[in-house]
This record gives sequence, structure tokens and C-alpha cells, in this order.
Amino acid sequence: MGVWPKIPNDSRHFWTREQLIEYGAYPVALNRWRKGDEWWLPLYQGRAIHHFDHRFNSVGFNPDNLHNPYTNERVTDEQHADPRFYSRTQYWVRIESVLQKFPEQPGYAIGFRDIARTTDERTMIASVVPWAGYANNLPILVRNGNEAADTFVDVATLWAANFCSFAFDFTARSKVQGTHMNLYILQQLPVITRAAYDRRFGDTTAADLVRDHVLRLCYTAWDLEPFALAQGNDGEPFGWDVEQRRHLRARLDALYFILYGLDRDDAAYVMDSFPITRRNDQRDHNGRYLTKDLILAYMSALAAGDTQTVVAVTA
Repeated sequence: MGVWPKIPNDSRHFWTREQLIEYGAYPVALNRWRKGDEWWLPLYQGRAIHHFDHRFNSVGFNPDNLHNPYTNERVTDEQHADPRFYSRTQYWVRIESVLQKFPEQPGYAIGFRDIARTTDERTMIASVVPWAGYANNLPILVRNGNEAADTFVDVATLWAANFCSFAFDFTARSKVQGTHMNLYILQQLPVITRAAYDRRFGDTTAADLVRDHVLRLCYTAWDLEPFALAQGNDGEPFGWDVEQRRHLRARLDALYFILYGLDRDDAAYVMDSFPITRRNDQRDHNGRYLTKDLILAYMSALAAGDTQTVVAVTA
């Protein structure tokens, strides 16, 4: 009878809250734990994030569920509004374990969900995520040692926005055949080139517009301060304003439809291929597909060189 090969497994590095308490560690700022000179960082899983949101779900514990006692608990708008609220994680890892794997990490990364189904509302789900440990269901993009630090700073926000766009998601659905967004699939998908972001819309470039909007959408808690500082912002996290976020995301989606070379009719066709988004909008907005209407309106605004006006979609 053969012997199974030894498979590397990092789970031995995972610490639960109970284990940390028993060890004598104590919780400190930024969802970290400490015992003297020893530090632990949170372990981020794919379910923790959503588009432009690294605090989408907390991990809850239900001992009555023998199959899967750890459950998702949606972070509320009230919790999101607190920049010192950090979603609960299942595990923490020693800071040395993270440094060994990511010695060049600049304090943040671009993470995306490995679990990706074409039957869900969205297939590609990504966000800027804080410096932490990352589970295998949350692949990340970080700076490598052969790359200048300012190169990653330059492209990180562009990647995050590109991955979150409906235009990109539309192409991703043509490639994902199972339930995983593998890295080799991501590498096959059409990403907007860096040069394309030099295109001007009124008084700004596409790159500057994206950086501004991604910063406002992602920097909502203090654990992403390194990301904000890298983007030249030393202020406090931005407030969690649901309506403002809706418009920022719609303007970004409109921008990416334009950068991909799609007109309003093409964009309308793509948006109609997301039936769950349409159904949720119609449920919440008196039968109206608001996301689609906002994106099309912002496409017109951008075509006119207007990157500032908040559109008012009327019936």
C-alpha cells in the first residue's frame, strides 16, 4: 500500500482566540494580539471581503452546527461607520509567519475570493486588504522583490478597481468553469493596460480618478492606513456613506466600460447579464434597475468630461 505524500500545511500556525488567551496574549489595536514582544496578525479568509470592502463579514461560531460551526455574520452599516471596528476572524497567525512569506509586503495587498461561481450575483470579488495572514481561499497580489515599491503603489488601486468592475466580471464569467477563480484564470483575463489610464476626462486622468475613488471606498478603517499613506493621504478614514459609495462605484463602472471600448448599448447589454443584481435592485428601488441606470448616466457624464457631478437618475 502506498504512502501519501507529505503536503505542506500552514494550519499549525493558526491560533484561535481561546488559544491566545490561554497562552497569555491580549488583544490590541488593529485586530492584533500581543504578549510582550510576540505579535499575532489576523488571518483573512475570502469570505471576509467584498467589492472595495475588507470588513464585509465577521466569523461567528454556532456550536449546534456540527458540519460547519463557523458562520458568516454580515457587518452592519453601523459597524462599518466605526473606523476602529474590525470584523472578527477565526484565526490569528504569528507576525514572523507573515514576514517569512511576504518580506516585501508594503502594509496592504490586493485580495480576491478564490470561491467564484458564475451563478452568484458577482463572480470576481476583490478588495484592498490590510497587512495580515491570508488563507488559501484569499489569493493576494503583492509587490515582489524585483519590483520598485512605487510601481506597486501605482498599479494597486488600478487593479483593485479593474477587478471589481462589471466589465471585468463579464469576461471572468466566460472563463470560470467550476467554483474557483484560480490565479491561472485571472492571468488569462483582459486587464486594462497602464497606458490606457492616461486618458483624460475633463481636468483629470482616468488613473487619478480611479485612485481617488478607490481610496474613498476602501480606506474606511484604521487598519488600511498604510494603503492611504502610500497613496499620499495622511488623513482619517473616510466615513461609510452607503449612497455616496453607490455613486462612486457607478462612476468607476462607467469609466471601465469606456476604457474597455464599450458604448452605452454594450454596457446595457452587459448589465442585463447580471440578473441577481437587477432583481435585488428592483426589490429595493421600486422596480428600478438602479445600478444600471446610474452607470449609463455616468457614462454620459464622463463622455462630457464631467467627473464631479453626482447624477440624479429620474423616472
